[in-house]
Amino acid sequence: MSSDPFRGATVPADFVADVLGVEDAERVALLKRLVPALAQVDPELVPAAIDHVHAAQIVRGVAAFEPLLHHFKQSKREDDRVLALDAICTVLEREHATRELIEALEKIMQGTKSPAIMSMAARALATAQHAPFLEQQRQFLASDSPSELRRSLRLLGYGQYRPAVQAMLQMLRPDQMGIMDVLVWALGEIRDPQAVPGLHTMLERFVLSEAVLEALGKIGAVVSVMRVLPVLLEGTQGQREAAARALARIADHNQGDLGDKDLARSLHEILQKTIDKDPSPKVRFYALVAFAKLDGHIEANRILAVLGGGLQGDDLSGAAKLLTRPKGTKGGRRGRPLV
Repeated sequence: MSSDPFRGATVPADFVADVLGVEDAERVALLKRLVPALAQVDPELVPAAIDHVHAAQIVRGVAAFEPLLHHFKQSKREDDRVLALDAICTVLEREHATRELIEALEKIMQGTKSPAIMSMAARALATAQHAPFLEQQRQFLASDSPSELRRSLRLLGYGQYRPAVQAMLQMLRPDQMGIMDVLVWALGEIRDPQAVPGLHTMLERFVLSEAVLEALGKIGAVVSVMRVLPVLLEGTQGQREAAARALARIADHNQGDLGDKDLARSLHEILQKTIDKDPSPKVRFYALVAFAKLDGHIEANRILAVLGGGLQGDDLSGAAKLLTRPKGTKGGRRGRPLV
């Protein structure tokens, strides 16, 4: 099951081709084979439509704020109002907030008595990276209430608020296990390298290994490679999948340059073995992506190993070009990983 509650059906390969700027008939035909083959490995590896009542507004970006706020004001039903705010949150993951939106969200929080509306408006303010609101959440980290701590940590994660990292690191203690899952998630969302040593310690002690690997991948520090590799080689299936994805994100974050030839050589060798031999298709896929980002190309037999024979002949060579992003290109405004 997808982790995104508003993830719809896989989009048609023709649409993927249009988004990627693929025009020639040969490569479009390849995409028509590649997209379904990847979907068989894991549906979340391929683009999907937004299955949201406000999808038509969400794709408009900043222009959606005014009509969504109007819908919120006009609606009498709590669930409709929450969905309008949720759509605003989705837009804010990719776009900057306007002053008018911030003022409207603050008024909503001041005027509502609904816990559901209050929660979603707070998430929107945090995702908008509104500094006064996030600083207030940082101060709430002094609370003794686990529920209040979880709420503030989640909001700080949504807001990627780096000034809170020092206080958060002081919470990486055995007596805070009740909030450790959301704390690790928030550190990953904030992506501050200061969190790396503490997360390494947790990984060594097998504490929330998969969540820690997810956070380390988002942060993208090269120093994490040697801590992640043992998990890739010896972990459970879930841990290996998280480790392979973390390595792909680290390679992407550093644009394929680890700054250490010996480390890169060792990683290449391990990734090649993983691609050929790991029983999990997801592990093989993410190992292949990591290998491609580090090496700049994907060999045909690597793709064949991942897709289980889903492509053959010339399709394999074409797929290599489609799956490998040129070095030196980057992601979107909030620095979210591509894998």
